Amino acid sequence: MPLLTLRPSRLYAMWLLVAAGAQAASPPWAEDLLGMTGTVTVFDTPAVKAALASSEPPRNLEQLALAAGYRLWPGARLWLLETAAEQKPVAVKPDASLRQELDRRGLMVEQALTDNDIAAFQASLRTAATDRKPLMQLLSKLRIDGVVLMSRSNPMRWQLVLPDFTLTGSLDSSGRLYLPHIWAENMALQWQWPGLKQSALVEVQGIDGFATFKLAETALGTVCQSVRLLRIQGEAVSFACHSGSAATVPEKTGNLPLVMQPFADHGLDEMILMGRQLSGRTGLYRWQAASAGQ
Repeated sequence: MPLLTLRPSRLYAMWLLVAAGAQAASPPWAEDLLGMTGTVTVFDTPAVKAALASSEPPRNLEQLALAAGYRLWPGARLWLLETAAEQKPVAVKPDASLRQELDRRGLMVEQALTDNDIAAFQASLRTAATDRKPLMQLLSKLRIDGVVLMSRSNPMRWQLVLPDFTLTGSLDSSGRLYLPHIWAENMALQWQWPGLKQSALVEVQGIDGFATFKLAETALGTVCQSVRLLRIQGEAVSFACHSGSAATVPEKTGNLPLVMQPFADHGLDEMILMGRQLSGRTGLYRWQAASAGQ
């Protein structure tokens, strides 16, 4: 079964960015745009950056999302199951605090599931290592986009079972309110970037021509097991970086002219920003050898 592990990285640096207090309050439309597209990566696009810098609010958020190259995200329906040791998973109802964060990110927890539904899910999950088709058919039949399995331990271990693959992670139970943001970021990335599959999303800025593009693609190939082009927007090029079972962006680029850029906060709150950081599947770099290599 395709299994990806999320390893939180650069967490301390991100916390400093959030806690520094330098971020301005986000405009009232920012969270609406987040809900419309599902992922914080939309705020890295030139169209949205220009809207944030403007003194006038966007006239039409749908048009802004499309101008940024994003589709409208319909949200997602989930099962939320809790496991303990070898016991059968049981459906859990999110408390008010967790539900608030789920609602903010467009995630709806389906409560009307039966023991037979859970048994069918377990059976399809057991065979998914060799044949994922029964799992895909079951989720489609029940109109469920994903299933979350959470442990009762601390740190809390979780699995986000999607039709094509499974994401895994762990988090101290005190940070459980970040979980909806981690899940939403991952599910929305798959929606917005169908070609991403089991990879991390890496955007390289400062690409000013085909020669520089090929240099950057080749450079990424030395730190990713495989690289696929996803999108070109001006001088920003997005790649899918596949690195085995770890769905994380490369942190060390050696002597390559790829310099990691910090995520801008855009005035979004801590929950949203930490959800992106803890998902660990997006990275911003700047190519700094464009002029030297030409």
